[in-house]
Amino acid sequence: MALPAQSALFISRQDLVKHGFSDYEAAQLLRMAKANLVEQGLNYYAIRGRRRVPAYAIEAILGCPLFETQRDTLPSQTKERTKND
Repeated sequence: MALPAQSALFISRQDLVKHGFSDYEAAQLLRMAKANLVEQGLNYYAIRGRRRVPAYAIEAILGCPLFETQRDTLPSQTKERTKND
């Protein structure tokens, strides 16, 4: 399974800002994600200097994916589009 071209396994505050969040929102999302990860037993994220978290941790907070999947490249959907067009 290939990841989308822009997808990242880890995400930083700067990445969130590039996605349209303000500096404050990005920092809050990272704090919440780190707290959730520590709650799950991943004490690695309890260290204050960690500036990146797994993208899935942010997505779990937001309730939606950060990155669009490459739906246009799936063969089944391209066949359906050509039939309907």
